[in-house]
Amino acid sequence: MSIFRFPLMVWLGIGILIISLGIRQSFGIFMMPISDTFQSGREFFSLAIAVQNLMFGMFQPFIGMAADRFGAKRIVALGGIAYALGLYLTSIATSSGVLFLSIGVLVGLGLSATSYVIVLGAVAKVVPAEHT
Repeated sequence: MSIFRFPLMVWLGIGILIISLGIRQSFGIFMMPISDTFQSGREFFSLAIAVQNLMFGMFQPFIGMAADRFGAKRIVALGGIAYALGLYLTSIATSSGVLFLSIGVLVGLGLSATSYVIVLGAVAKVVPAEHT
């Protein structure tokens, strides 16, 4: 059994998960620079990440229903756009409200559409039974 026999969808799913969750795991590196930029303590950035985690969980049932209705490919693409927009707005944020919207809501929405729930469901449809 060769790893090269897996469908392209499996490799794309792995790439999407590496990128979306890898970026998410790197946010801790930016806690002190963002706190220094906004002249606030660590709780400011931590609250934005907490909002992101809440949005990530709250959006998942709706994202799952949308993927069933419109297809995983469209949902992952739209989620990637929301994620990228959230990261871009985070890079130019000048107020706490923009930071909460960008890194909290938009990145949380993007994570819902580009992480395990949608990607693993889509990959499971294309992996033959003998690989499970």
